[in-house]
Amino acid sequence: MYGSGPLDVSSDDSFKFRNSPSNDRIGFVRKVLSIVASQLLITAVFTFIVLASEAMTAFVQQSIEMLITTFIISMITSIAIICCKSVSRTVPYNYIALLVFTLCESYAVAAICTMYETEDVLAAAVLAACLTVTLTAYSYYCVDFEMIKFLGVSLVCIVILMIVDLFTGFGGHPLWIALGLVIYSIYLIIDIQRIMDEGRFGMTLDDYIVGAMLIYLDIIMIFIKILELIGKKKN
Repeated sequence: MYGSGPLDVSSDDSFKFRNSPSNDRIGFVRKVLSIVASQLLITAVFTFIVLASEAMTAFVQQSIEMLITTFIISMITSIAIICCKSVSRTVPYNYIALLVFTLCESYAVAAICTMYETEDVLAAAVLAACLTVTLTAYSYYCVDFEMIKFLGVSLVCIVILMIVDLFTGFGGHPLWIALGLVIYSIYLIIDIQRIMDEGRFGMTLDDYIVGAMLIYLDIIMIFIKILELIGKKKN
């Protein structure tokens, strides 16, 4: 555990990877991050188009059926990518599935952004970008996988938050939002470590689509939580 005593470099496989990664793993990390960058670009462009057009903004705000449809499609494609190796590891079906997932998530992000002032959306995007870079750097230099133990706890917290919000509306409280931000930040750290690591917790070189989807979703949720914290909803 880092911070608990001297670091034993010779016995830490994770540390060895970060100082002498294999060429295959370096290529894998670059591939995943390139895909994530493309996903974020698609989301940013789509959101900008929606916010820049009053007609698009009105359509997104009024079409609840479309939002529900994109949510269902997003869930189906994400499950297919995670659970079906024939989908996530077969070109071009894996890229097509990821593109569909990204477009659905982009629609949802745009719908959320239409509820806030444009300047707040931009501020949240900048803060999310800064936090993502910081967490990525931390993930690179963090030399163990102790935080993977938080996965189960954080998942329970997210489920409880969703249930409480559904019945009471209390989920919009700043403390709940801040908790969600912390949880998704932990998820981002863990997912980045998983694409970097070659040990038992690491992803295989064939799971670049899964890795990209998870990291993209972590970043999107971080952005949404920051927007909920600092943004003012339109009247």
